[in-house]
Amino acid sequence: MNPSLRLAFTVALATASAAHAQLFFFGSPSFSIVPPYSAPGNIITQINPWIFSPLPMGFSITGQVMVTVPAGTSSGVLLAWDAAYQIDNSLSLAGTYQTTTNYTGFITAPAGGTGDSGVMTTQFTDKTIGVSNPASVSTIAFSYATGAGTTNFPPPGPASSPTFTYTPAPPDLEYIEQFYSVSYSYSGAVPGIYILDFPATSTAAVTPEPTAAA
Repeated sequence: MNPSLRLAFTVALATASAAHAQLFFFGSPSFSIVPPYSAPGNIITQINPWIFSPLPMGFSITGQVMVTVPAGTSSGVLLAWDAAYQIDNSLSLAGTYQTTTNYTGFITAPAGGTGDSGVMTTQFTDKTIGVSNPASVSTIAFSYATGAGTTNFPPPGPASSPTFTYTPAPPDLEYIEQFYSVSYSYSGAVPGIYILDFPATSTAAVTPEPTAAA
């Protein structure tokens, strides 16, 4: 076959295969803040409100919060949330997908704060049985600096999962889900103030099936 025709055929075949897969969603993303269970006394104050924006293949969360931790010595979870967007299994089409997690923004820590770390994860979860697809997991691990100062992101991100097969199975309740958690350790004579800014995005992309890509 003529090389240019072979290339055109390969691109067309991969594009056609990818076009058969598609995700559709119900309503709007759901969101819940996980209480700072290992750090009682923390106060979470919104500076800019959380805004949940559905995207064609996922969702994003933007916002900015202030977390006040009590005077003295304490440590634990500074902020954590769980967000999910339900996949419409009656309209979505089976295919190969890949999730991507992206976290930008910043964390400002007070004097007396020890640098710490966090993680943000995207995955496909079947909440009918409470099981996630391990191949769908994309994870960003991040850290912020010790003492008074601001750590800007990126880095890290974005991070993508391996490719995985998703087959809608009505009436199962399946979601693209996002988890965020960041820890802290503080020691000071006055309450410590942390500022967290977080454009956080979880999406899925259609990928060509291996036979088509070949």
